[in-house]
Amino acid sequence: MLANRLKILLAERDLTIKDVMSAIGLTRPSVSNMVNNPFANVSTKNIDKLCNYLEITPAEFFDYSSWIFSFSFSEKEPSISVTMKSGKMARTFQLLLDFNYLDPRDPNNNVTEDYEEIIASNPNGYDESFASAYKELSPLFKHQVENKLFDCARKALKIYDDKDTIPCFFYYYFKDELVLEGKLN
Repeated sequence: MLANRLKILLAERDLTIKDVMSAIGLTRPSVSNMVNNPFANVSTKNIDKLCNYLEITPAEFFDYSSWIFSFSFSEKEPSISVTMKSGKMARTFQLLLDFNYLDPRDPNNNVTEDYEEIIASNPNGYDESFASAYKELSPLFKHQVENKLFDCARKALKIYDDKDTIPCFFYYYFKDELVLEGKLN
């Protein structure tokens, strides 16, 4: 995966899109697209201008991960199929989804309000490569992976849940270690 770091670079330097436009002559839509869509194609001419203006190398302009991830939701299990590729290696495995409703009236739950949780895990440990690769990703790529997992979990929630008005949290565990979590609604 390859993404530009322009948004981060501008924030680090306290620069605005307008500053970049004025300094190197790019249009607002062009700079806005690069800032708001880090996976957009950027011409080498514009990369050269930006690197020169920001006094960085192209390696500092881009963020890179050798892993490419894809995710799909399966209604049958329910589960999320994860495929990760790097070079000629590809691994695919399932994250099984477990749904729990936590009721504050139940003294065993130790919660103050109703909420649901979706817990994703692979009981066979086939997700070890994914858990390791995720931990090594930059924040930008972690965010992208999380969004894709959360999108799949939201699909599961629509199908398997009738309590769409209460909060729902997603947790992914590798073995007994929490790898990532997020609120779905």
